[in-house]
Parts: sequence; C-alpha cells; structure tokens
Amino acid sequence: MSAFDRSRLFQQFCQIAAIGYLIAIFILSSIPGLTPPPLGFAWQDKFYHFLEYSILSLVLFAAFRSTARKAWRKNAHWLTIVVALFYAATDEVHQTFVRNRNGDFWDWVADGVGVIAVQLVVLLFRYVSGIRKLTPP
Repeated sequence: MSAFDRSRLFQQFCQIAAIGYLIAIFILSSIPGLTPPPLGFAWQDKFYHFLEYSILSLVLFAAFRSTARKAWRKNAHWLTIVVALFYAATDEVHQTFVRNRNGDFWDWVADGVGVIAVQLVVLLFRYVSGIRKLTPP
C-alpha cells in the first residue's frame, strides 16, 4: 500500500469516525429519560457533557487535520470549536423536543468547556512537541 493510499485511508477513517460520533450523540440524545450511571458527586451531569464533547473535539480535530483541503487543515482548531459548539447548541435544542429531556444552557457551557479544553491541550501538545501536522500512520 502506497503512502498516498494510507493517507487517504486515514482521512476516510477520521471522517467516518467524526460522522459516526455525531450520529451517536444524536441517537443518545433522542432516548427519553436516558440517564448515565451515577458517579456520586455533584455536577456529574456536567462532567458527562464535558467528557462527551471532549471526545467529539478530538475526533473532529482529527477529521479536519487529515482532510485534503488545505484551508480546513490550517484552521482545524477553529473549525473544531465552531462546529462542536454549534452541534452542542442544536443538541440542546433537540432535547427540548424529546419526552423527559430538556435542553439546558449550562449543559451547553459544559460541552463548550470540554471542546475548548481539549483544543488547548492539543495546541499545547503540538507546540511543545513541534508537531505541525497530523500525519497518517
């Protein structure tokens, strides 16, 4: 398999993972009254939101950085933040239409903190390690 084929395969994997994760969030948000297992501390709901959108942030960043579009690769951090925050907002609105669920501004804030925190960590890691681009395996 040539380097081009590996690069293309990696790109497709990242894009499919991002789309699959977005679909999974939508499906889980559509289940009436779904509650995750208790963690035994206050704000556990916000922790789950933070975790869910932290993962989304990583997956979206990988998809944007691996794409063939130079503008998307160059602006992957900003695109990830904008797309993830927009998706989080639409997810909260969507939950207002699901029985036994409600959209909450503070859930959206927890989502956003997760997205931005991961992007800051990725940016810091890339700066410290000198990695300027995401390359296929």
